[in-house]
Amino acid sequence: MRSTISQPPNPIAALIELALGLFMVLVQGILAAFGLAAKRALSPIEIRRAEPAEVIDLRHRVLREGRPRDSAVFDGDRKPTTRHWVAQQADRIVGVLTVMPGEMPAPHPDPRPRWQLRGMAVEPALQRSGVGRAMLASVAAEVNDPIWCNARVGVEAFYARSGWVRQGEAFEIEGIGPHIRMSWAP
Repeated sequence: MRSTISQPPNPIAALIELALGLFMVLVQGILAAFGLAAKRALSPIEIRRAEPAEVIDLRHRVLREGRPRDSAVFDGDRKPTTRHWVAQQADRIVGVLTVMPGEMPAPHPDPRPRWQLRGMAVEPALQRSGVGRAMLASVAAEVNDPIWCNARVGVEAFYARSGWVRQGEAFEIEGIGPHIRMSWAP
């Protein structure tokens, strides 16, 4: 025989039960987030070749913040001759870099084929940690021709430490800011 109690639920007890349930969900979420953050922080960073879609989000967040996402998609990103690299730590992309064929604008004394480095970005929390330097080394190991870039004025010293040389005076890229042209040769 089955019996039921036909008393209405206590509203205070129901609210307490709801609050405890929500609290447990919050605690579980915090613990999961902490676990993911620890996994990310302890995971090595791997530099690898990438697909164009993998570079856009970080490129947009670091280099084109406040502008439409489309502004982080460059002409030539999908050409078969364009090469993309990412630095990946656990489940997230922490660095991006693109190299595509492109002659450095005149005047330049070297007639050899050239590549243009574009859209290099590193997660702000990992800048100055060696991620960018490792990405440049990966590119240098694979690209055996001179490379040039339009570098933001504030990162000239970073490129110089990796063997890049300043070419000419600073100039303005409209809507982006002051840049300098730099080059590297094997």
